[in-house]
Amino acid sequence: MAAAIGWLSSAFGFREVLRWTDPAGVVRVAEMESHGGAVMLEGREGGHAGGGRPPTHGCHYVLVLVDGVDVEYRRADGTMAVFGVYAEQSYAKDRFPTQRVYGPAPGAELRLITCGGTFDAATGSYLSNIVVYAAQIHGPPA
Repeated sequence: MAAAIGWLSSAFGFREVLRWTDPAGVVRVAEMESHGGAVMLEGREGGHAGGGRPPTHGCHYVLVLVDGVDVEYRRADGTMAVFGVYAEQSYAKDRFPTQRVYGPAPGAELRLITCGGTFDAATGSYLSNIVVYAAQIHGPPA
């Protein structure tokens, strides 16, 4: 999770305001702020560990709670596009709406897709996917 904290700082300008590590020095909780919004990161034991790896191997689960944070993207031509989150949905993996998530959108959009929901230790996988939808709210059209 330390790598995720560094990436959020360098890529999006987030500022770390809280970090809690366990006795082994593994980051378990962090809070970051940017542009008036906050991101909470939580690393849990379990998650994707498997195949004989110990439960403290890396970041197994990252929970991101976003409130009021827009995504800014500088295009190759120097213009800025700003995207705002308009929906977050959880889908069972066996009922994932591929066309809705990966299909065309009426305008410029971003989709963040990650695993979530209940962790199935037998398969070593989460049973759902979380999709965050964001649409362009400022800037010239793509």
